[in-house]
Amino acid sequence: MGLNVLDRLGDSNPQLFRELKGRLKPRNAAIAIALSLFGQLLIIFGRLSGLNRLYQPNYGADQAYCRLRDTFTQQRTQHQEQYERLQGQFRHYSSSEHFDPARIAQLKDNIERVKGQIQKLPQDLYDIACPADAIDIQRWWNDFYLQSFVWLSVGMVFVLLVVGTYLLIDDLGKEERRDTLNFVRLSPQSTQSILVGKILGVPSLVYLAIAFALPLYIFLGLSAQIPLAAMLSFWAIFAASCAFFFSAALGLGLIRLGVGGFKPWLGGGALLLFLVFELNSYARTNFFTWVKLFAPFSILGHWIAPIVNTHSSGEMHGKIYYSSRIDLPSGLDNAFHLEWFNLPISLAGLSLVIFALLNYILWTGWIWQALNRRFRHPHATLLSKRQSYWLLICMEVVQLGLLVSEAEVGVVEENVGWFVVVNVLFFLGAIALLAPHRQAVQDWMRYRRESHQQRPSFWKNKLVLDLIEHENSPIVIAMAINLAIACIPFAVWALFLPTEDIQLIFNLNKLQFFFAIAFFISLVSIVATLAQLILMMRVKQPAIWAVGVVAAFLILPGLAFGTLGVHPREYPTWFLFSTIPWAGLQYAATSTIAMALLANFGVLALLNLQLVRQLRAIGASEFKTLAARDRDVLKIDTPTTK
Repeated sequence: MGLNVLDRLGDSNPQLFRELKGRLKPRNAAIAIALSLFGQLLIIFGRLSGLNRLYQPNYGADQAYCRLRDTFTQQRTQHQEQYERLQGQFRHYSSSEHFDPARIAQLKDNIERVKGQIQKLPQDLYDIACPADAIDIQRWWNDFYLQSFVWLSVGMVFVLLVVGTYLLIDDLGKEERRDTLNFVRLSPQSTQSILVGKILGVPSLVYLAIAFALPLYIFLGLSAQIPLAAMLSFWAIFAASCAFFFSAALGLGLIRLGVGGFKPWLGGGALLLFLVFELNSYARTNFFTWVKLFAPFSILGHWIAPIVNTHSSGEMHGKIYYSSRIDLPSGLDNAFHLEWFNLPISLAGLSLVIFALLNYILWTGWIWQALNRRFRHPHATLLSKRQSYWLLICMEVVQLGLLVSEAEVGVVEENVGWFVVVNVLFFLGAIALLAPHRQAVQDWMRYRRESHQQRPSFWKNKLVLDLIEHENSPIVIAMAINLAIACIPFAVWALFLPTEDIQLIFNLNKLQFFFAIAFFISLVSIVATLAQLILMMRVKQPAIWAVGVVAAFLILPGLAFGTLGVHPREYPTWFLFSTIPWAGLQYAATSTIAMALLANFGVLALLNLQLVRQLRAIGASEFKTLAARDRDVLKIDTPTTK
């Protein structure tokens, strides 16, 4: 029967069968199981070490698990209430209507006595050792189950995601160095079958280790009375996050970065830092809440946080009493808030889980679009121009929904800043991925010459369609479309905002705000055209030249202003004619802003004229090459006569 199962697996997904056959050997499986059991014992005994401290002589009555603490708390509450009553009586008999000197003197003595008792209680509580029979051992075990459950969940996330990411990137690197990846590409399997086989097979030993931790996970969850819905939702999000990060790992493995064997460490290390940050960060805005949804244990924190906060205050929840001694990461002790287009996503746990799953599905789908293109064609870009338009539309819809849901102006300002950063990174990435090199432009010119037919309509013109969609055409028109997609919804949103809100959020009036959008469009267009010009030059390593020139163009002006101590309030014009014009918009006159904007578009026009000349030169050289080739062919085919 086992052979039949393996035969069926080999027939349905040969790549998965190949990976499992190479990794699931008895020795490797035994090591994985042993490490899993060791990790579980480490968590359990690490938590159990706190049990010995309960019976140490220095365990005082002020500690969380001592019942005397509750008695002292009740006494303090009673004394506090008595103190407030005496203060009320003192004010009553001190008034002109009910003035009574004897009563006032008596109340003063009573107030001082009660005040002394209140001040003495903490010291008494600190000095008294907790008797063994006063230790609430049941409360400690309840906290133990909860803490162990949470830390086991966090440990499984870190081990599976970080180690799995490292293994996938390393496996693709080894296959490429051994030249076996090309044989895999030439196999009759589909791209999805091969890559799914990689995702399921390469980290198979890690899956085995996690599987052996499931019995303890279920036992701890049930003992801590974690809702079954919380555990199921955690595993649904966990599975979706594995699909997302492992797909991204395959994408990184297919990109040639020139770092050799360091790439697995780069991918695994970046994911490790992200998970550590999300584990210890608190989401204050919609943007950071959305980012936290990419960390699978965040949904666990959303379920656990209300229980922990309720129990930490000393209240009963069902049959279990939790104390303030629960040791949890800071990112899991607060239930976060999320709204999208004013829909209260985080109001119900089910809606938050569905939103998180849809978020994973959306971005995992885009990663697979890139994988399908790049796996079969290693030199192709990750996305086509048409796909970049739809990707940006998805990004803007998600971002706009998060932005319009914020009510506080300060929070909106912070979100806008991060959204600008995300869009700038997207455009820089789009320039790097979509801008063709000189040889690709020559191929496009040859394609243009061989299919030179024109259509009457402007939008159906072959040249226009090529500039919009063709992978080897210059990037300028594609970037203009992406800029329109990014800026138009944002401008429409700001158009309906009151002028006072725009002033509070951006420190600009409405006209200056639209000038800022125009400057953003002009600068991104200049950067795209400049990068395209450099990539079409006859130089060695044009990509490195393009990155260096663009980085200098963007960074040097701000660095120079900061070094020289130039402030936009004093010299706004200098900033307007630099790559950081937004700093000077608040202090410059409208006429000066308009002149600076016209200068930017003038520079853009000159760069595009140079781009047209360079295209004509490439086209002319391509024509000469084809003509020479045709003459050589004619010479060979023409019979010689004597």
